[in-house]
Amino acid sequence: MVLASDQPAVPVSSVDLGAKSDAAATTDAGNFSLIALTKRMLGKLPVLGQALAVNSLPVVLASDQAFPLPVGAATDSSLQSILSAIKATVNLSGTVWFDPTVNPVVYYVRRETVNEGTGTVTVTWETPAGAPASPIVANLAAVSDAQNLSNTTVVYTATAPGTGYASGDTLIHAFGIDTTSVPVSLGYSIWMNAGPSVPTGSILASAPTGGTYVQVTQQIGGTVTANVGTTNGLALDGTDATGVVAPAGGGGIRGWLSGIYKAVTGVLSVVSAGSTGLDYSVNKPTLPNIGAAQFPSTAGNPYASYFLIATVPASPTRNNVDIQNTSGAQIVAMRDDGTAAGGAAPNNASLIPIGGGQAAGAQGGNWASTTFKGRLQIYAPLASAFVTVAVD
Repeated sequence: MVLASDQPAVPVSSVDLGAKSDAAATTDAGNFSLIALTKRMLGKLPVLGQALAVNSLPVVLASDQAFPLPVGAATDSSLQSILSAIKATVNLSGTVWFDPTVNPVVYYVRRETVNEGTGTVTVTWETPAGAPASPIVANLAAVSDAQNLSNTTVVYTATAPGTGYASGDTLIHAFGIDTTSVPVSLGYSIWMNAGPSVPTGSILASAPTGGTYVQVTQQIGGTVTANVGTTNGLALDGTDATGVVAPAGGGGIRGWLSGIYKAVTGVLSVVSAGSTGLDYSVNKPTLPNIGAAQFPSTAGNPYASYFLIATVPASPTRNNVDIQNTSGAQIVAMRDDGTAAGGAAPNNASLIPIGGGQAAGAQGGNWASTTFKGRLQIYAPLASAFVTVAVD
């Protein structure tokens, strides 16, 4: 309402305006001053900020008023698109199977897809090169059940595109080694692309190009500290044996190992077990005394007048003794326990005849032992007989 400029002034009394001290009007009707009514109205306004409905003023929005959504907010259409994408999601799994009823064994890949929207499960079979296959399913078995196969799966990331895959795709190499073949052989080798460039995955017709993929490795974070100092940790782990003193100039594990190395270098030896032997011979001929130059020439002695050509003394540290008859004639080795002195009759003596070869220098009979530690005296028909004797 606009008052006319030439309208006389409207008289307003002080009673109508009221005083600052007027109390707020108690009702919306009645005779109250403007100040009293204003105070009543102010009392109806809520406190700034959120409040319960009982303390809030009702607001009615116009039915034809539109309120735009914030930038990026989801709309019904976008939510429907998301729902459709979820329904169309396909889970893919692949396993390797084989047919043991044929020779050679044939391998297949069983691919199983599950549509999350419909719940439909679809099973297809392919060859290791990715071609469709129609095996007799009843004859198949999973390679995980094969006792002769050592199965391995390695995961890679494609760093560059190649036939059947793009950069960033996850490549899976599944292969099995036939451990029963001689030599061991590759049973199967299958390369698969798990996407994302191929949403449902695929089998590669051939191995990816070298240099276009790297193996996926698990990174280990943090810091590993080895406590191997000379004053703590492994260097002083355990307790020294009684009477054992650390090597001079050494410290820690390295010092002890260097001391052990020095102690055993040149002196460590391994001696095979054995004995000086016992004799259980019967009807032996007359034997020569220890060191006698010839066998006794008693009647009927098959080794009468044989000459002593070599002696191997008894030795508890001997590992091996080997006698090779290269004389061309029969020889005899007399072994005893080594306790009798020179000129005395031997104790626990046994005779070992060793046949000769076709001629001097030719290979003849042989006798060897890794356990006998006693004495050996070798007699031959000629004092000049050639006999090889080796001792370790």
